[in-house]
Amino acid sequence: MNHNDAALALFWRCDAVVFDLDGTLVQTLEGLHQALNDALGAHGFAPVSANLVRASMHGGFLGSVLAALEGCTVVERHQVLVLETYRARYRELMLSRSLVYAQVREVLQAQQARGCRLAVCSNRDESLAIELLQGVGLRGAFDAIVGLREGSEPKPKPDLLLRSLRELGVVASRSLMVGDSAADVGCAAAVGVPCLVFEGGYGADSLGPSVTIARFSSYQELLLARPQSA
Repeated sequence: MNHNDAALALFWRCDAVVFDLDGTLVQTLEGLHQALNDALGAHGFAPVSANLVRASMHGGFLGSVLAALEGCTVVERHQVLVLETYRARYRELMLSRSLVYAQVREVLQAQQARGCRLAVCSNRDESLAIELLQGVGLRGAFDAIVGLREGSEPKPKPDLLLRSLRELGVVASRSLMVGDSAADVGCAAAVGVPCLVFEGGYGADSLGPSVTIARFSSYQELLLARPQSA
């Protein structure tokens, strides 16, 4: 059994799976890009490309604002204002510009049916993570939803994943993380949790061709790897 096959098998026998959100469960790039450009324009700054948002979004809202303003002569006050406007504008656009990836719902239902504990561990603000999952009809699938709160450190720091495991009541050795970026892989490694990378998300390209990183290309692939007894 190769490394990828072993990880796919683990997905269906571990006690808990912790998912990233943006680019892993839900396509959100369009809304994030539009909201950031609206916020930049409202404060007199030039728009940025979708690629900039894609590359920075795993640092949360602040990560994208800092990337957009890099090289600009701005004071911290402008960064704060853009960030506040970005959050507010994104909340207006969020549900109309978000789409659950194909067969995510079926995978979550299959995991629930076998008694697997499920969580979301996201670098977005926790309140917005909950609001998004509620809006797209996924909130009820998860036993815990963990995101950024005041004073918490984003992935790849281990804080959010450790809190996810505590809220689920499971140990790292019986858990698996599913994400789409180096931030997810680094966070999982820091906690000692295996990580599966969704190649259809936003950050898989940044990981390079490493054969030591287990990957899947679609949620259909996960369903096909499901043991008959699972």
